[in-house]
Amino acid sequence: MLHFDIMDPRWRILHTIGELEANIPRHLRDLTPLPFQRYRQTGVNTYELLEDGVLETGQLWNETDTYRITLAEPVLSQWEGEDVYLELDMGGELEVYVDGIPMGSIDPEHPYVCVARKARAGEVLHLEISATRHIHNLVRSRRAFGHRYPAQILERAVLCTHDRVLEAYCMLGRVLLGLIASGDLPEETNRQLEALLKRELYRVDVHGACNARDSLLALRRGLEELHMPELYGTSLAMAHSHLDLAFKWGWADTVRKIERTLSNTCSLLEAGHSFSYIQSQTVILETLQKTYPELFRRVQKQIAAGNIQPVGDLYCEFDANMASGESIIRHILYGKAYCRDTLQTQSRVCYLPDTFGFSGILPQILTQAGYHAFVTSKLTMNDTNPFPYSRFLWQGIDGSRIPSHLLVGTYGGNFDIPRLRQGSGDFREQGYEEHIYQYGAGDGGGGVSEGMLLELETIRQLPGISQVKHTNLEDAMALLCRGQDIWPTWAGELYLEAHRGVYTSQGLIKQGNRRSERLWREGEITAVMAAEAEGTWAHYPDFQAPGKAVLFHQFHDILAGSLVRSAVEDALENYQQIESQLSGYIARNLSQILSPTEHLTLWNTLGHPRQGVVRLSREWMGKTSSFWGKSWKSRLWRTALP
Repeated sequence: MLHFDIMDPRWRILHTIGELEANIPRHLRDLTPLPFQRYRQTGVNTYELLEDGVLETGQLWNETDTYRITLAEPVLSQWEGEDVYLELDMGGELEVYVDGIPMGSIDPEHPYVCVARKARAGEVLHLEISATRHIHNLVRSRRAFGHRYPAQILERAVLCTHDRVLEAYCMLGRVLLGLIASGDLPEETNRQLEALLKRELYRVDVHGACNARDSLLALRRGLEELHMPELYGTSLAMAHSHLDLAFKWGWADTVRKIERTLSNTCSLLEAGHSFSYIQSQTVILETLQKTYPELFRRVQKQIAAGNIQPVGDLYCEFDANMASGESIIRHILYGKAYCRDTLQTQSRVCYLPDTFGFSGILPQILTQAGYHAFVTSKLTMNDTNPFPYSRFLWQGIDGSRIPSHLLVGTYGGNFDIPRLRQGSGDFREQGYEEHIYQYGAGDGGGGVSEGMLLELETIRQLPGISQVKHTNLEDAMALLCRGQDIWPTWAGELYLEAHRGVYTSQGLIKQGNRRSERLWREGEITAVMAAEAEGTWAHYPDFQAPGKAVLFHQFHDILAGSLVRSAVEDALENYQQIESQLSGYIARNLSQILSPTEHLTLWNTLGHPRQGVVRLSREWMGKTSSFWGKSWKSRLWRTALP
């Protein structure tokens, strides 16, 4: 976001743009007061009704419960043929439904939702709003967008249309002001651009008495005469929403965030907006399919059309230091199987933007799994030993190499001049013209907004500045990797200097992961032998659910323990259930392999002979058993401490 001191002449320009933006909503219909039902969330998409009530303007609403607001509003004659928007300023995170269909979210990064395209006068809009707390606000954290998350107070609720010309005019003004503030233009060009912007902005009456169309056309003509230089190379633009499976919230909140994020994406694509959206983590799409089947079918259509691209083919964005090699392979196995069988897609780019460093075993696993490239981001946070490359060949401990790309700046956010400048600058210094630009609200999901797309299109249409190309991660990496012959090589671990404390905290989570990995392995070994004994594989699918649960809890924030307390408690409880379930499967398998007997059976699940002391309970004391043709009598050993 742009910020200027009040004494800076550019502050007046920004203030004027803000005054003009207040006039973009037209033909307003006030919806307050809002009738609601208040619910307590009791689980994933399960609720208990607490009360009915009415929310008045200026009223604070609860930060822990869920509010459902139902409205039926006729389309006004002034709205005929136009897009109708719901603007709802009440804080929190909201999902808006029209005739039961999720249309998108409202939050600080998504201030409105279109509830009717080319509306017909007289038709009735049946609206439902599900309002919940805003997690970042609840834990008092400001994110990269620079917004202050507002208190949960109903300030405004209206239906309206938008003045498209004034909207485009204000966005162009913001983009040009960002360009002026960057200092990247030649001094004379910068001076001329500021003069042009002031002249045309001050021609428009902030109270709407003067049409902005003439001023917008004059501003565009003036830009063509300035002969703007190309500053930021080629931007390979793709929408994205990094969605943490757990972080400052638990899984129940994540499921709602999945709906908000992908309903935003689908609604914008269905409205005819042109952009490419990438989605990582197959567990998100798998959950969408089970929980929101109608929305999943909309996503499937956009995948088939090439507008939404599943990337990475990983079950989740796992911790790459603590998860075992076998588990990493299972992330790939389950992820690729789901994408192949359900989505009919295949990704050849491993995408782990937020993981806290990477073991040197990964190149070997990735190349043998069929990946052609690897993309990450967080190594830019190293402050003591800055990572030296943005594009490099990553060599594993066995000598395998995979072309790798380090996203500079961020893997989300607005599409604006400051981020465009940051992202392109580092690459151009290294001699590269193209760079990947990912945009969209992340961490807690949300993704792309109509305003982001308008800003992107405004920048794309500026003469010079940057060539902005809509693309996806697969095509972008195929383009960048053409130059890999001259890329430097980095051998071994990719060490992240940030977040180091996560490897020595929340030890019970680490213990739960290791125990679960061991039981999963032993369970599969016994399942194979039980299947041989029974002559059927019918019971093998029993391991899919607990196995996927093991993988889910290897998500980088869960296994690392960088979570709020409630999410840590959820993880520990889930590990107990996983261990109990897997232990039960193992016992069941062993019962099929071994005949009922009073004998003791020792079971070695290692891949090599094992020697060691076997601890037995007192009931076996003095009993004789046969091993390898010899008789053995158990003895009780007592150790006296000095």
